[in-house]
Amino acid sequence: MEVTQESTREDAKAARRRLGAECGARLTAAREARGWSQAKAAEELGVARSTWSDWEGGMLPDAVRGGEIEEALGVARGAIYRAAPLDDLAAANAQPAPADVDAPTVAA
Repeated sequence: MEVTQESTREDAKAARRRLGAECGARLTAAREARGWSQAKAAEELGVARSTWSDWEGGMLPDAVRGGEIEEALGVARGAIYRAAPLDDLAAANAQPAPADVDAPTVAA
């Protein structure tokens, strides 16, 4: 098969679609592990719910926004973009919540 500029461009588009789908799956897993709806996640980031939905659907957020998302979800830097098992995101969310979140109180 001859490699052309067109085939290289199509390969790059396909790779970006795969990355978008993988990142979207990681976002969904991390959000659900946190117990958040899409609306709650969007509110935490100060974006429209439709924007969050687009990210889960495969549209890639820029790197700065990606870092903000990871911080809000309480996952490690790069967790959304790297090819880590989805279980890693659930495990990361099993860690204590950030200090700005009040711990629930249990009546004795």
